[in-house]
Amino acid sequence: HLGNIVLTPEQTIGLIDIADLKQQSISLSSQKRIRNFSHLLRNNEDSDWLKKGIEPFLDSYLNAANVKLSRQQLLESLKC
Repeated sequence: HLGNIVLTPEQTIGLIDIADLKQQSISLSSQKRIRNFSHLLRNNEDSDWLKKGIEPFLDSYLNAANVKLSRQQLLESLKC
């Protein structure tokens, strides 16, 4: 959930509570990315906040992730 994303004193983004984090040698599939976004949207508070600016957020994410998944595909999959 978004509560695990923090702004560090150096003004960079950090993650906390990563006990269940798994490392892979390959990138996440589109389906796993969609599943992860769905998990973010399960929490009503996170979902309400995220949906206010979801398009720029998704554009930034998809650009940084360099994946073959469009914003529209992701939005349709998330039913936003």
